[in-house]
Amino acid sequence: MKNRLRCCYGFLIILCCCSCWGQFDDKEPACADPLYITDEDTPETSAPETDPLPEVDLGVHWEKYKQLKKRIRGERSRIGERADLTKTEKRELVESYVSQMLVDSVFTYWLGTKWDFNGHTERPRDGEVACGYFVSTTLRDVGLKLNRYKTAQKAAADIVKQLCRPQDIQDLHSMQELDAYLDTIEENEIIVVGMDYHVGFLYVRDDQKYFAHSSYVDRYGVEVQLIEESEALMMTKQWIVGKVIL
Repeated sequence: MKNRLRCCYGFLIILCCCSCWGQFDDKEPACADPLYITDEDTPETSAPETDPLPEVDLGVHWEKYKQLKKRIRGERSRIGERADLTKTEKRELVESYVSQMLVDSVFTYWLGTKWDFNGHTERPRDGEVACGYFVSTTLRDVGLKLNRYKTAQKAAADIVKQLCRPQDIQDLHSMQELDAYLDTIEENEIIVVGMDYHVGFLYVRDDQKYFAHSSYVDRYGVEVQLIEESEALMMTKQWIVGKVIL
């Protein structure tokens, strides 16, 4: 993706830990019958490396996304019911499947959704979403049991602590340390990263290291960038990282 060099006003840095302070009900939609991955899991939009994004019919986009959520949850249920797998094998298979679906489909549906400090839409491309709500909503949509509002309202470091095992969390202090840490993770493994006032996901695909987040820089919104091209990722002196428990 083209490197976006943008000017960022100081007050946006203070705002970017994305929260909406009201109280809401967070109801989960019912699961559908288990289905395997199909071409329908990929939206009619451009890949992360392509800019600008094409226009979409928001109603159709939302309906396809709802079906994607049902397929993912259904597949999680199907794996959980398999008698031929051990508990550990089930967990590993779920983690592999969900990680792939996040990278290949879920993040792509959300590309281009605008950022706002109070943004909390659950409909990709329709409305605004702050960084914490992008993290909590996408994880809820792939079957994690969490309240997306309460999770998004936490400080970035506390979001990482909620989503990861304590032994999997690391505190990094330079981009060189972050780059070296990403050399140790598996392809498509989903890492949540908390910064001073920002939060998002890191992953590796085809030896490239990516940052998926709702960017406050120029109020751009959801994008997937190479880590060396992300201004938001570099505008901090500390990165708290951990593998998400999927």
